[in-house]
Amino acid sequence: MKLLEDYLLDHPKNSLAQAQLLRLRACSLAPQELQEDVETLMELGEEVSDDLLPDYIESLLETAQGGKARDIVLKRLPRLDARSAARIAWVCYHLQAYDLALQLFQCASPENRTNFKFIAAMETSADRCGRIDELIRLYNAYASDDKRLYGRIRRLKSRVR
Repeated sequence: MKLLEDYLLDHPKNSLAQAQLLRLRACSLAPQELQEDVETLMELGEEVSDDLLPDYIESLLETAQGGKARDIVLKRLPRLDARSAARIAWVCYHLQAYDLALQLFQCASPENRTNFKFIAAMETSADRCGRIDELIRLYNAYASDDKRLYGRIRRLKSRVR
């Protein structure tokens, strides 16, 4: 963090360094501290940055506040870019919040359709929360552009029966 702070003194407009410093600070805080900081920002009318949101959602899920995490993600979902949605999806997936992970994976799927790990995690999430039919509909929407999805659709349909 010190190196980034020093670097930002010379390059204050470097957004990548600013985002990395924010992530490192979030990682250094205990979950409760991070939650308090973010909630203070929200009370002041500030929006939580997309770089901080995955850590905040992770802290909520780790402290058994899944309902709150879902509310925040669903509220922000229409405004999330694919990169942020995918980062939060991976957090939810690893903490076994599969229904939330599936929604986020679906949001980020157009940009990640060729990423095997992404597709496998999205299919696992759909299976674990019983929403394979929803994933089949999504794949059908993209299948004309990506012929490989037809095989995945066929395989998913066999799992539903």
